[in-house]
Amino acid sequence: MVARRAAVIGAALTTTAAITLWALGQERAAIVLTATAAVGIINGLWLEGALARILQPAKPRFSLRAVLQLAGRWVLWMALFGVFLVLRKHVDVWAVALGVGCYVIALASAGLSEGAGDKPAERRG
Repeated sequence: MVARRAAVIGAALTTTAAITLWALGQERAAIVLTATAAVGIINGLWLEGALARILQPAKPRFSLRAVLQLAGRWVLWMALFGVFLVLRKHVDVWAVALGVGCYVIALASAGLSEGAGDKPAERRG
């Protein structure tokens, strides 16, 4: 599962970046980076779980849980950015970008490592 591997990689990248920022005296930036990356990780895990239930080989299976999970992803992002908007005087935009970047790098590296090998990723169990 790509999202689980990306969550582990993203957590490691985010922790390293947050510790570095904290050591440099950028405590607020470290908190913003961590919150953004955490929402990205949760979002990826929820998306993968919902799509695994919906996209079935024989027949798509829509359930209320899957639909709520897909909608919840967007609500989570809106809540995060709503809080950032309210606290915009205390939020560094570069820290938000770095938090998103940590998870995007994690997704890319997890996807590349999942695709490396002789079998296609969808055929590996």
